Amino acid sequence: MKDYFGESDLESKDIDKVDEIKKQLIDKEIEIQHLREKLKQEIEKREQTEKKIKEIKNAWKIILSSIPDGIGYVDGSGKWIYANDTIVKNLELGQDYSGKTNQELGNANDFFKETYNYFDDCNNRAWESRKILREEDSLPQRDGSVKIFDTIKVPFFNEDKSKNGILIVARDITTIKESQLKLKQSEERYKKLINAMPEAVYVLDVNGKCIFSNKAGARLAGIDNPKQLRGMDYRRFLSKDYHKISQEKLNKLISNKINKTVLLERKFVTINGELIDVECNSIKYKFQDKDAVLILVRDVTEKKKNEELKIRVEEKTKQLNEIVEYDKAKTEFFANISHELKTPVNVIFSAVQIGEMILKEHKCKSKCSIEKYIYTMKQNCYRLTRLINNILDISKIDSGYCKLSIQNVDIINVIESITLSVVEYAKSKEISIIFDTDIEEKIMAVDVDKIERIILNLLSNAIKFTGKEGNILVSIKNQDNDIVISIKDDGIGISEEKQKSIFERFIQVDKSLSRNNEGSGIGLSLVKSLVEMHGGNIKVKSSLGKGSEFIVKIPVVNVDKEELEVKYNDINIEKIGIEFSDIYFN
Repeated sequence: MKDYFGESDLESKDIDKVDEIKKQLIDKEIEIQHLREKLKQEIEKREQTEKKIKEIKNAWKIILSSIPDGIGYVDGSGKWIYANDTIVKNLELGQDYSGKTNQELGNANDFFKETYNYFDDCNNRAWESRKILREEDSLPQRDGSVKIFDTIKVPFFNEDKSKNGILIVARDITTIKESQLKLKQSEERYKKLINAMPEAVYVLDVNGKCIFSNKAGARLAGIDNPKQLRGMDYRRFLSKDYHKISQEKLNKLISNKINKTVLLERKFVTINGELIDVECNSIKYKFQDKDAVLILVRDVTEKKKNEELKIRVEEKTKQLNEIVEYDKAKTEFFANISHELKTPVNVIFSAVQIGEMILKEHKCKSKCSIEKYIYTMKQNCYRLTRLINNILDISKIDSGYCKLSIQNVDIINVIESITLSVVEYAKSKEISIIFDTDIEEKIMAVDVDKIERIILNLLSNAIKFTGKEGNILVSIKNQDNDIVISIKDDGIGISEEKQKSIFERFIQVDKSLSRNNEGSGIGLSLVKSLVEMHGGNIKVKSSLGKGSEFIVKIPVVNVDKEELEVKYNDINIEKIGIEFSDIYFN
C-alpha cells in the first residue's frame, strides 16, 4: 500500500477494508467454482437421465413394435399420437400419421376412408361410456378378404375430467373366427352323422338330465321328437336294478375317476314301459363348453335271443351227454347192485347150508367154524341192509320226503363219541385214529342220526382206502359261524379227475374187479345230500399216494325249544356194523 498510496493519503482502517474485500472476492470465486462443478454434475446427470429416458422410450417402441397385437394412442382431439407397426401396417397409416385425425387419414386413403370413419364412431362410444369398451371390428383387405380384430379401447381423462386420450389394443382373431366357423360347420356335419346312426346317442349333463338325443335315441325311447327327451332324467329309461350302479359310474365319469366305462348290458325301459336288452358305453364329453356324458346305446334284443338260443342248444347238448353218461352209470349201477345182492345172498345161503350139514352130523367140535359162518352171514346181512338203506334215503331225498329231525346237541361230543366208537374196528386193520378239536363244547341244532351217517360213512371210506399202520385224523375247528369237520387219512388218495365227480351218484374210486373193499357208489353222494340239508357243504383235498381229506362245513344254528340241549348217547353198535359192512376184517 505504501508503493501505490502515500501513507499520508490512506488511513490504517482503509487498508483493512481493502483486505477484507479481497478475501470476500476470493471466497466468492471459490463458491462460484464450486457452483460451476455442481452445475456441471447436474447437467451430466440430467443428460444421463435424458439418455436413459430416451433408451427406455426406444426400448418401449421396440417392444410395442414387436408385439403382434396392434397398439395405438389417440389424444383427446382425435389425433394419432402413437401406433405400433401392426396398426400402421393393417390400417396403412403411413410414416407421417402422427398428429393426424382419422378424417385426415381417410381423405388421403379412399380404400380405408369408411374404416377410419367407423373408428371415429368407436372412439366416440368409448368417450361416452367413460369405461373400457370391447368390440369385434372387421377390416376389409385389398385382396377382398376380411380381417377380424378383438379391439379394446381404454379412455383416459385429465384431473379436470377433460379428455386426455384413448389407448387402443387390437388382436387379430381372424384365424380363431375361421376355426370357430369350421368347428360349427363340423358340428353340423357331426349332428347329421349322429342322426343318421342306427345306434341311440344321448348326452347327459352332470345331473343326469338329457340335453341331446339323436333320432335313433328317440325311437328307442318310443318318442317321435328327440327334443321331447330334453330335461328327462336318464334313470327314467333304466330298470330300477341298475339305478344305483349307473349313478356311481356317472359320478366317477364326471369327477374324472374313470375315463370311460366298459361295454355294459342294461335293461332299457321305453316310455310305454317295454323292456329292451341294450349294450351301452359312456364317456366324458364337452357339450356346448360344459361337462357332459356321452352315452352310446345299442339294441341287442336279437343278439340276446341268438345267444339264448345258442345257450339252450348247448344246454340241451350237455343234457343229452349227461343222459348218456347217466344211462351208462345206471347200467353199471344195476349190474353192480345185481352183484352186490347176489353175492351176499349166495354166501349166506352157502353158510346156512354148511351150518345145517354140521348140525345134522352133530359135529359140534367145530364150534369156531360155525361162529365164523354165522359172522359171515351177519356181515352180509349188514351189507344188504346198508345198500337198501342208502337206496331208500337217496330216493327219499330225490322225492323231497327226507326231513331233518333237528335238536340242540353238543356237536363236539357227538363227533368224538362216533370217532371213538370205531377205534376198535380201525385197530383190527392196524390203523390208528386220532381225534382233535380246538373247542371243547359247541351247542348247535343238527339231526343226530344224519350226522352219524355222515361221519360213519367218511370214516368207513378212510379205513377202506388206508393201508396197514396208516393214520386217520378227525379234527374239529370253530370258524366264525361254522363248525368245520375234517377227516384226513394217509391212504391211496384220489386222482384229480375223480375228485371232480366223487360226490356224484354211482361213482366209485376203485372200479377194478380186485377191489379190497365193496361199495355201491352211493355213500358219498348221500353224504353230500345230508350235509347240504344242514345248510353246509363238503369238499375233498387229495393226491394219489398221499391220502385224502374230506372237509365238512356246517353253519351253527340253534332251535328254540323247551329242551335247549339233548344229551347224546353213544352210537348203537349195530349202526357201526351196518356202515362198516363193506370193509373186510382179517
